[in-house]
Amino acid sequence: ARESGWEGSVVAEVVVNADGTVCSATIAESSGREDVDFAVLDSAEHWLYEPGTFQGEAVRTEIRQVVNFLLSK
Repeated sequence: ARESGWEGSVVAEVVVNADGTVCSATIAESSGREDVDFAVLDSAEHWLYEPGTFQGEAVRTEIRQVVNFLLSK
């Protein structure tokens, strides 16, 4: 990607457990590059979030996470 000057973004739909860990992730909007989409899904299992709450209790939540790929100068 760096050699070709590629930059872009991926939107993942992520299900976050009540403990903040990721239960599952799927691609909602592709970057157009399978290798980049796969990298997002592969790394998503290591992401941690502050869980959503309902009536003061942590609950499983579905979110959309945008991952931008930008080349540094």
